[in-house]
Amino acid sequence: MAAHRPWTIAGGPDPQFDDAARTRHHLLLTDANLLTCFRRHFPAHEDSTYDEMVRLLGYVWDCAHDGAAAVTGFLCPACGASPRRN
Repeated sequence: MAAHRPWTIAGGPDPQFDDAARTRHHLLLTDANLLTCFRRHFPAHEDSTYDEMVRLLGYVWDCAHDGAAAVTGFLCPACGASPRRN
C-alpha cells in the first residue's frame, strides 16, 4: 500500500463547510477517543493505521487531482479543489 501524504489545513477554508465543521474535523484528529470511535464504526478494519482511520472516518480527504491531503473542511493545498467538487 502506498504511504499517505501528510494532511494540512494550508489550502484555506472550503466555503462549502461552515466554521463549526472545520473546527470539529480538525479537533477530532487528536481526540482521545479516536480509536474507540473508529472501532465502533469499522470493526472489520482492526489493523488500520492512524492515516487510514482518519480517512475512513472522513476527517481527512485526499485530492483526486494531485493526491494532496487536507483536513475535511479545507481546500486542497496544492490545487485548491474541494472534496465536494473532487
